[in-house]
Amino acid sequence: MNLANHPIWDTIIIFWIISAAVNALPEPSETSSSWYRWTYTFLTTLVGHLHDAINQRKQVKSPSTSS
Repeated sequence: MNLANHPIWDTIIIFWIISAAVNALPEPSETSSSWYRWTYTFLTTLVGHLHDAINQRKQVKSPSTSS
C-alpha cells in the first residue's frame, strides 16, 4: 500500500499526532501565564470540536441498526 495514493491516511496520522500533543499538555495552574492558559484552552477546544465532527461524520455514514 502506497500512502501517496491514499492522502486520507496523511490527514489521519497528522490529526492523531496533533491530538496526542495537545492531550500531553499539562493543565494550566494559577501561576501559568495568560498566554499559556489561552493557548491550552484554544487547542483543547479545537481538537475537541474536530474530534466531535469526525465522530459525527462516522455516525452519519453508519447504517441505522435500531428496529
